[in-house]
Formats: sequence, C-alpha cells, structure tokens
Amino acid sequence: MKLPIRLKSEPIVDAIFEIRFAAKTQIASILPGYLYSTLGGTSVERLSAADIPEAIRVSDANLRALPTQKVFIDKFYILVGDELLGIGCQLPYPGWAEFRPVIEKVLNTVHALKLVLSVHRYSMKYVDVLPAKDSGEALSMLDLGIELGGQKLKHEKFQLRTELVRGAFIHVVNLVGSAQMLIANQPQRNSGAIVDIDSICDLSPAMRFESFLMKLKASADEIHEANKELFFELLQQETVNSLGPDYE
Repeated sequence: MKLPIRLKSEPIVDAIFEIRFAAKTQIASILPGYLYSTLGGTSVERLSAADIPEAIRVSDANLRALPTQKVFIDKFYILVGDELLGIGCQLPYPGWAEFRPVIEKVLNTVHALKLVLSVHRYSMKYVDVLPAKDSGEALSMLDLGIELGGQKLKHEKFQLRTELVRGAFIHVVNLVGSAQMLIANQPQRNSGAIVDIDSICDLSPAMRFESFLMKLKASADEIHEANKELFFELLQQETVNSLGPDYE
C-alpha cells in the first residue's frame, strides 16, 4: 500500500512520542526546569497529577505514568512524569521530517543528566478528526462495519476500542463516530469522527537508555510508519482522496 507523504487537509489534532523508563531518582521535579533552560522553553504548565502527593504517586504504577508538568518549546511540548517522558506537537502538525529530530534532541538532552537508567516501553500516538457531520457519514468514511444482534449500524452513534497486535507493536485503536474536541490554541471546537491510534512497543527485558538512543532513529521511524499505515488502512479510498493526498 502506497502511503501519502502528506495530506493537504491535515486531520491530525495531536501527535506524541512517549517513553516509559526507570531512573536513579525521582526526576519529575528536576527535568522540567532543566529542559526549559537547556532547550529554550517558553513556558511550563503544572498538570493535575502534580497535586497528587509524590509518596502516593510513586507507590502506584499507573500514577507514575501520568505527566505532572508540560514544558512548551517553540512548536512542540514535553510531558514529564515520574516514569514518563512524552514529546508532542502543537498545531498545525509540522510533519514527521521535522518532528523526529526534535524527539531525538529532547531524549539526548535528557541523557546528558545521566539519571535515566533504562527504557521499558515506547509509543507513538496520533489523534485525527475526520470531517463527518454525524455517525452515519463517519461509518461511510471508515473501512468499518458494526452489527449488533443482527442490526447493522448505519446512523447510530458508536464508540469502539480495540487492540491489534502486529509484529512487535500493539495498536490501541479508539474510534468515535461523532464527537466534538476542544483543541489547544483554537477558539472553535473540532467536530467529526475521531480516529485515535496509540502504537506501543513493550521492551522485555528493558533496554539501557544509551542503547535505546543508539537505535532511536530507526525505532521511531518504524513505529511511526506502522501507525501511519494502520491509519490509512482504516479509511475508505474515497476518504483518503477527499483529504488531498500528496504522494510526491
């Protein structure tokens, strides 16, 4: 399947590359200021998970994976948690050719502190909003059929979550037929069908941070390509054509 290089009508509303790691110490209070000063940040936002006492956060694996602060740097942002680091894009999405070098730069900057020991998971998540006026139109845009109790859904609202295992990746797919999203830095809500794909790679055993960084470029390209391929497989060809695909 030949994939477009870009779409003229870009549906991406969020994109984030994330790692889960083990560190020498609790670095959620160290990294934001370090990244802000080292990478020329513009602002730092305290998130709701920061209000949970650290002693409680570190005792729960789910809480350790929540971001506590968000550092804004130019067209990008960095999410920092006790055992999580995410690099995301502010809109409009700049494209993978610009996004991946920022991922590499941020993670190499973190490595300079010598506090992260190993990485046990990395992931690539994209959230897209397709311009559908209702669930019926959303179903016609997706390569998807839903039947319940002998009744095939045609116009009914739907929300579907599934996990697809393909090679080394687990793709967590969330589809919503009709929804409204409030996008950061945009005054109006985006309405349409939501296609949310979180592609995850669990590393077992965990990989030393230095070794992970040596393979980062290839690993990031591979998981990005897998995510992108699945996204276009979920769309009808007419939907792809309506988004203005550029193959050159």
